[in-house]
This record gives sequence, structure tokens and C-alpha cells, in this order.
Amino acid sequence: MADSVTAIDPDVWHMLIHTPGPNADPAVPFFQAEWFPGHRGFHAELQRAGYFVAAGPLPDRAGAGQTLVRGVSTGEITRLARETDPAVIGGFLDVEIVPWRVVETVLRR
Repeated sequence: MADSVTAIDPDVWHMLIHTPGPNADPAVPFFQAEWFPGHRGFHAELQRAGYFVAAGPLPDRAGAGQTLVRGVSTGEITRLARETDPAVIGGFLDVEIVPWRVVETVLRR
């Protein structure tokens, strides 16, 4: 039996909540920051892997954003988010991985 690190539950998607990291300049909007294209590259890699659903800012949380993914285990998306996103590696963004059990969607595979 697969463990929770490697098991992929198609009903469990993940929200990657991004907030400013210790190296982010609060005077520079994320979309204008030098490191932001690297973060978008991380999104492109998630797309190529078939995990990416959507991303964007959280209007009610200043400086915060979310990336929504599916089709990947909690362990693997945690590794990818912390070890391959240049914005997280560089300390410009912090990331919290939140599993989300989806009970209704029009986006079934």
C-alpha cells in the first residue's frame, strides 16, 4: 500500500499559499520583482507535469497568493514547492501547502 507521501488521491488537490518571504522587498509589487519570472517558471513546470490548475493573488490578504494543483501527492508537491521554486529557495516567498478534499468540480479527468 502506498504511503501518504507518495499516494495520489484524485480527490485531494493542494493549495500552495504564498506569502512574502524574508528577502522580499515590501516596496516592490511581486509582479514587478526581479525574482517573479522564476516563480512563473515554477508554474510552467507544474503545467508541464499536468499538476497546475490556477494561480493568482488573494485579494483579502495583502501580498499573498495561491497556486492550485491536483494529481500530485502531498509529499511530492511539498518537495517541488520548497526545492524547485526559485522564489521560495531565494527567500522571496514562503509557501504553505494545504491539502483540499474536492467533493464537487467540473474539472474531472
